[in-house]
Amino acid sequence: EGGLDMDWILIGIILFFIIVIALIIATLYNLAPLGDERRKAIQQEAGAFSFSVVIIFLLIEIVFMFFTNSKTNNNYEGMHPFTTLIVFPLIYLFSLWRSKRKYS
Repeated sequence: EGGLDMDWILIGIILFFIIVIALIIATLYNLAPLGDERRKAIQQEAGAFSFSVVIIFLLIEIVFMFFTNSKTNNNYEGMHPFTTLIVFPLIYLFSLWRSKRKYS
C-alpha cells in the first residue's frame, strides 16, 4: 500500500510541473503583443534574476555539502531532482510575472 501513495505523490509532482510549464508558456505567449523591445527586456530580466537565484541556491548547496561531509558523520544526500525540477521553473515563472508587471 505504501507504493500506491508514492504513485499518487509522483503523479501530483508531474501534474504540478506540467501546470508550471504551461503557465510559463502562456505568460511568454501573452508577451508577444508588447513588442520586441519590451518583451526582450522582460525575458532578459526574468532570466537574469532566475539565473542568479539558481546560482546562489547551488552555492548554498555546495557549502552545505562540504559542511555535512567534513563536520558530521553523515554523507550529503544531494539535491532531490523533483524538487529541483519544480523549484527552478517556479522561480522563473515568478520572476517573469514580476518583470511583466514592472514593464507593462
